[in-house]
Amino acid sequence: MTEEEFKAEVLPLRQTMFESIVRILRDRDDSLDCLQESLSVLWDHRERFKDISNVRAYCLTTVRNGALRMLRSRHEVSSEESIVEMASLPASGVEEKESLEILRKGLSKLPEIQRKLVLMSSVNGLTNYEIAKITGLSLTNVSTLLSRGRKTLKKYYDTRL
Repeated sequence: MTEEEFKAEVLPLRQTMFESIVRILRDRDDSLDCLQESLSVLWDHRERFKDISNVRAYCLTTVRNGALRMLRSRHEVSSEESIVEMASLPASGVEEKESLEILRKGLSKLPEIQRKLVLMSSVNGLTNYEIAKITGLSLTNVSTLLSRGRKTLKKYYDTRL
């Protein structure tokens, strides 16, 4: 694809791509960054366009994947940081500090996927639907894994008190 073809076929889709990203990220600045990254990726892979019949769909898939990647990394980092911060906060009492430590240890014993989902839900406040979108898991699978993770965490917590 030549520069002129790119300008004629891809650049007019910028607003549509941006709107698609904003629906996922819900942040204007992050969405602009993601759009810029996606346009750069599309430009770098412009030779692939000769094999693609629907340029619009390809562009929208590229930005969607970029936005989901950004959202996934943002939530993984914030979840990990949040639990570490919670465990290191000066607790108002010895019991609170012990409870946080028990929860931190219990979380570390969960299977990785359950731990991440519990953190995304409880610490980041994401809905099951949002978690499913970010992780690519089905809504049913997210609900099941969250339920199992919470039950295991509750059982661990109750046996340590």
